[in-house]
Parts: sequence; C-alpha cells; structure tokens
Amino acid sequence: MPDLSITQSWSITISDQVFTGGSSTPVVVAASNGLIFDRTYSVITATYREIARFGANSDDDLADFVFLFIQSDVAAEIRLVTDVDGNNSRQGLAIQLAAGVPLMLTGGDAARATTTIDEVAAAGNWATTGADVHDFIEYYQTSGGAAKVRVVAIR
Repeated sequence: MPDLSITQSWSITISDQVFTGGSSTPVVVAASNGLIFDRTYSVITATYREIARFGANSDDDLADFVFLFIQSDVAAEIRLVTDVDGNNSRQGLAIQLAAGVPLMLTGGDAARATTTIDEVAAAGNWATTGADVHDFIEYYQTSGGAAKVRVVAIR
C-alpha cells in the first residue's frame, strides 16, 4: 500500500508581526491502491466544466479518494456536488479558489444536508444525518480568457 506525504504551510507579516501555520513535517496518508487521476484542463471563461466524476457514473474508479488536489491559474469557483441517495437530488458546496493557491482534501465523504440544525443535534453529529460521497466537481471562472486547472485525486 503506497503512502502519500503531504506538507503545507503559510505565513503573513502584519504590522511587523509574523503569523505562520502548517508544517514542513509531512503528514502521511495511506493510499489503498495508489490509483491516480491526474488531469489538466483548459476552460474558457464563463463556462461550467465538470473536472472530475467519482462513483457509479464514472470512468475513473476514485469514489473513495484519500487525497484531492485542485489548482487553477486564475481565480475560480469549484462546486463539490453530491447526488443525494442516487435520486438526482443534487446538493453542492461552492468554494472560491485564488489563482495559484491549491485546494486539498483528504477524503471524498460528504454528509447530506438537513432541513434544520435541530436534526443534526438530534443525530449527535453531521455524519449520521446521511452519509454520502461527492459525485462530481464542477469548475467555473470569469477571467475573460482560458484558464488552466489541474485536478489530482489519489485512491
């Protein structure tokens, strides 16, 4: 079973005070079989583009990814979309990407939305309110030109 090493860190100086976070010490994540999805797309402005599909309707067997990396060369938006219970009732999470700053996730699990926060409280946690997985990821940008976006998922 291959191991994936992940490092990340950041720093900012504000009024001569330095703030830092992260670590240069790798965090090791076990990949179940080392299956990798690595694609770079060119996406024209003001166009939605599916950049990854996971699960039953996918040609790539990455439904249980342990690592996902997305990086765009322009400011953009991605949507992590879940087909709730397989009935085409889609729910999603939109995330803004800054140009050149990667998004990294360490798992493809998702929890179905609930109608009230009381349902979550009654269940005791988010996971028991309807476990699911992300089914696909959409990308959208409005830079005025073509953008390059790289998607890497490892299982």
